[in-house]
Amino acid sequence: MASNLKLLENADGSYTVDYEWKTYRFLLDDGRTIDVKGVQDDSTLREAVRTTVKAKAIAGVAYLTPTPVEEEPKKPPVKRRARARVTEDA
Repeated sequence: MASNLKLLENADGSYTVDYEWKTYRFLLDDGRTIDVKGVQDDSTLREAVRTTVKAKAIAGVAYLTPTPVEEEPKKPPVKRRARARVTEDA
């Protein structure tokens, strides 16, 4: 199974697959860059990018890794001390 597929089980026992799209940054021959979300970098995607932005050629491409969401650091648990109970003597 591809690493960018996530298999999710539904309540009725069926499955749903979540497919992670990749972000590609294309460097055009005139120095511009364009970020494209796609399934894979192939000649069809490159031709569509080149035609859409009216570029003569694509000079290079890079795969951008997703930026992980940083979680708030967890605070250590507060240590609680039991207080001595005061009793009144009658």
